[in-house]
Amino acid sequence: MGNDLRIKGLLFDEADFSLPPNYTAEALFEVVEDHCFQEFDYGYDDPYANPTFELFGMVSESFEKATDEIDHHSIWVKPGVGFQDIFLKIACRLDVPETVALEAITTGQTDALEEVLSRQIRAHLDASQHYSAQELTAYLADLKSTALLGARHENHFDTRGDEMIIDFRGRNYGPGRRILVEIAYNWGQ
Repeated sequence: MGNDLRIKGLLFDEADFSLPPNYTAEALFEVVEDHCFQEFDYGYDDPYANPTFELFGMVSESFEKATDEIDHHSIWVKPGVGFQDIFLKIACRLDVPETVALEAITTGQTDALEEVLSRQIRAHLDASQHYSAQELTAYLADLKSTALLGARHENHFDTRGDEMIIDFRGRNYGPGRRILVEIAYNWGQ
């Protein structure tokens, strides 16, 4: 029997951190890792009643690089998979054309993506596929603020619940310097 892992993606921007001039990817990863342990490892005293915190890995958009060590349970952060690749895969799963998804990822402009999602939602509703329409509506609701398909607003964060990417940026600074950190809360067996 495996452990009950609740995997979360945490979206940050390099602008959210105090970084030295001419920093390296390794320096960035170290600062972000320290931040994650300070903010998301709640240090519960009773591991049987509360989860333990695990950091699986992270990927930087600006360095086009992931951390060297990535946990094998990871969903999004994988060796050789870049920041854009992660969000293109989400778009592919939702039948969003790659050109539309790539435009939103690289420019932060989501108008075309919103139109595609709106058309898909209407088509699902017309076909009485309410669950599919609901899933796309949830993505569409957060798209304006996050500008990334698949990223949800930080008020959706919890240590249980569904696997999802949560936007913890101080604000939407636009594309180019985003970081995705994959963590898990391990609730044991």
